[in-house]
Amino acid sequence: MAFNKAIFQVIETMKQNKNADIFAELLTENNFNELKRIYIFYLQRRKRRFLMNYYRIIGLTKIIFEKFSIGEMYYEQFKDETKILLFENLLQDDISETNLRKFLEELNRIVRYTKLRDNESSI
Repeated sequence: MAFNKAIFQVIETMKQNKNADIFAELLTENNFNELKRIYIFYLQRRKRRFLMNYYRIIGLTKIIFEKFSIGEMYYEQFKDETKILLFENLLQDDISETNLRKFLEELNRIVRYTKLRDNESSI
């Protein structure tokens, strides 16, 4: 969702130039930096929400376990914070400028290939 929101916001501003090749324009420095800025904003927001909910679940399972002596298995699974480190490592990869640029370049190639193929099949 973070990427979708970011790309739609940037494309919306680029629509003012009706002749622009949207996917090629995304790779220009200004548009790429704007996309990256918005994308990181939404990704960080998702991370905060995820962590907030994660710690709520840990707290609730701990209370249930301590008060009612049930749910120990769930509490033990949730309190294992190595899963949080995995999540944070995945997000770091997603924020990587190199990965984002590679993805946009590949997206641009796919769109160009699809347009070319569609034009050839309509002839």
